[in-house]
Amino acid sequence: KYVNTYYPTAVSAPEARRILGEMNMDRLFSGKEFADLKQYKVKSGDSFLKIIRDNETNLDLLMFLNDLKRLDRLHPGDVFTVMPLHFRLVIDMQRRVLGIWDGVRYIKGYEIKHSSLPKGSKVKETKLVSIEAQSKGDRIALPSSSYRSAEKVLVLKSPQAEIRPYTGTPEEGVVGLYLNAVDLEELALLLRADNSVEIRY
Repeated sequence: KYVNTYYPTAVSAPEARRILGEMNMDRLFSGKEFADLKQYKVKSGDSFLKIIRDNETNLDLLMFLNDLKRLDRLHPGDVFTVMPLHFRLVIDMQRRVLGIWDGVRYIKGYEIKHSSLPKGSKVKETKLVSIEAQSKGDRIALPSSSYRSAEKVLVLKSPQAEIRPYTGTPEEGVVGLYLNAVDLEELALLLRADNSVEIRY
């Protein structure tokens, strides 16, 4: 943490950030730090989409925290663990790192494998419009049980761009960033539409 805070350009800084990120993720999912884990009791008239909207979370995380395999069984009285998602993304174009932050606290960074974002010269504030799930090029609508295992695409508002999994070659005509597929899957657990995004050029 000391190296990451005071010597971010040091030779050892990338490894320090990697270790810190792994430790922070362990703390997050154990509920010891960052996370605001709550219990939600299902009421009559609830749906999975209503639960994630009212609790400011996402379907991926709801399924992960509660080990849900199906989305066709919801009964009043069911109790789910939920975690509101108020994290923000910082896209550092010079360092080629996409970081997730809890306010001013760094959580974890992900290497940008490729970028086709328009060039800029200052900090740009935007937001996450949506998280889409795709399988073999087709979009999966919510609430589908196959949503959790599908490939995720994060959609930014401005510039209109996407964050996609990197398969070795960028997709033609797509403006955005590419991350390792496993990194994008983890990131999709922690974000929801309307999370703030900062692009640093």
